[in-house]
Amino acid sequence: MVGDRVSRPAQGASRHETAPRAERAASARIHPGRPARPVPKRPGRRLIAFIAGLILALPALADEAVHVATLGIPKAPDFVGLSGIDLSPDGERFVAISDRGWFLTGRIEREDGRPVAFQPDGPRVFMLNMQGHRMRSHERDAEGLAVAPDGRVFVSFEVFHRVRSWRDIHEPATWMPDLPDIDRLRPNSGIEALALGPDGALYALPEALVDAAGVPVYRFPLPPPQIRSDGTPADHYASTRWSRAFSLPARGRFRPVGADFGPDGRFYLLERDFMAPIGFRSRVRRFEIGPDGPRDETVLLETPVGRHGNLEGISVWQDDAGAIRLTMVADDNGLALQRNELVEYRVVSSAAEG
Repeated sequence: MVGDRVSRPAQGASRHETAPRAERAASARIHPGRPARPVPKRPGRRLIAFIAGLILALPALADEAVHVATLGIPKAPDFVGLSGIDLSPDGERFVAISDRGWFLTGRIEREDGRPVAFQPDGPRVFMLNMQGHRMRSHERDAEGLAVAPDGRVFVSFEVFHRVRSWRDIHEPATWMPDLPDIDRLRPNSGIEALALGPDGALYALPEALVDAAGVPVYRFPLPPPQIRSDGTPADHYASTRWSRAFSLPARGRFRPVGADFGPDGRFYLLERDFMAPIGFRSRVRRFEIGPDGPRDETVLLETPVGRHGNLEGISVWQDDAGAIRLTMVADDNGLALQRNELVEYRVVSSAAEG
């Protein structure tokens, strides 16, 4: 049996009598002429807990928006009331809208990546309604802007609450269905923000409509265009309807005024708070949008009162270094005391207070 081959100490022998063997084995490993190295000790539990506490106390890396430049825009008639902007992927070309009912296209000149000039292609292009006429006063309060990769332009309006689209900004608008809850919108607080999602759908947010679930975000899947006999595309949206996709948490006094999906697929929300009679505060929050709705809310920017003008439009793009840029435009409301400006921030990772 295996047990019979195991040697045992003699009966009555002390356990301590085996210690000299261990000492001789240890001394045999010491080489002549070399100092003996002490056997390293394991760190105690208190030391491990202390180090872990230090690690937890270190600041975590969090993203924030760092100011790049503020570019003043001349007080010219074509630049009055800029309420939305959309930039090309390289941040150079722009489409902008005014709440007086016109489009403006052009380019942003840059030096070392900083905007230095706001250059329109030409005079403003007045928006035409579906009948081909210049929009009347109650029709033209354009607020939200989104531009699709195929060139379609989408604009949301308040007062007469609706969303319209254009294949060509020189042509009449194309009808789109009304949003849910449109009867609950106030005259001057309508569909303030539009954004085109990575899923190819259009998203819309009201400025002042908040319920128990938060700020509603509506979604409209864009159907493919129909092709006319001459080969040109024709857009028909009657077969599609808006639906409430998800809700965003409302935080404090800020209200949505602009939105965009970045090239990283995240949702960026520009919000405004008017502190009468001093001025405006601005905030930009970022969200991951998943199957269950928004998550990973991050406040990238929150400005003090008066830092910028009435920022209303936002476009999110990626610069040559791979950083996300937030380009925003201010609506001066046609008032001499309010600013016309283009404001740009870069999203970076930095140590946030723990």
